[in-house]
Amino acid sequence: MTFATRQIYFFCMTAQPSNSRHKDNPNQSLSKGLAVLEQLEGAEREIGVRELARQLGLSSTAVQRLVDTLKSHGFIEQNPNNKRYSIGHRAFQVGQSFIGRQAIMNIAFESLYDMAHREKVCAYLGVMRGNAMVYLLSLLNGPVSVNTPPGSCAYLHSTAIGKAIMGGMEPDQLKGYVAQLELPKLTPTTITDPALLVEEIRSAVPNGIFVCNNENIQDIYAVGAPIHDYTGQVVAAISFAMPHLKLQRTRGAQHLERLRGMAQDAAENISRKLGANISSAKLAPAAPPSAIAH
Repeated sequence: MTFATRQIYFFCMTAQPSNSRHKDNPNQSLSKGLAVLEQLEGAEREIGVRELARQLGLSSTAVQRLVDTLKSHGFIEQNPNNKRYSIGHRAFQVGQSFIGRQAIMNIAFESLYDMAHREKVCAYLGVMRGNAMVYLLSLLNGPVSVNTPPGSCAYLHSTAIGKAIMGGMEPDQLKGYVAQLELPKLTPTTITDPALLVEEIRSAVPNGIFVCNNENIQDIYAVGAPIHDYTGQVVAAISFAMPHLKLQRTRGAQHLERLRGMAQDAAENISRKLGANISSAKLAPAAPPSAIAH
């Protein structure tokens, strides 16, 4: 696959499931309206009122009122031929407004693009939202492209980006945070023991390189590194990924060290552009999860 066929996505969402995101919201009408938007956002096709009603557990009459309101404001659109609904232009405009304020994405793009193009690897930028990792930027390249469009979520414990972000926490904070995480076994090598996960993350902190060795997707190897802002806190992380078989075939350990160096160089370059003092930033803890959720 040539880099001309790469897929570059820009979008950011919160990571909580829609059912829990609005459960405690006292404004039930707004909550239900947002739930309609979430169903349409995640759909691969247009959806009718009855199907939306089934998905949301609401009456068709209630859903009709919601879609009429959202349609009148341009947040959803109706196909005149089949009367089904899809996301509208106003939702896109709101998303674009958010993206426009995300300087880190613009700063990271150039560094990740250059390295991914030169080395024929996939490159990603992600942040922590709640108890999940959310992709902000995805540049797909090389013989195998791991399609993780921005806005999609992944587990923290099984990704290089997730480990890199958690690596910015203080030891006690990290231990307590990992203890309450869900740690499903996604592949035979996924670390599901909280103590072992903490040990691996802490052992990687001194050199700033975090590894995902076939832990999130079978046969995909990734290395990640944290991104710091001007306060020195870890605010995001980047990773480079490639097929494990290709890594074994192409200069083995030498290529692995090159991949790790790429991640470190890219993360430090992005951090500097965000105003970080790299020498001191490496010692700074990450912001508490509650402070960076949403």
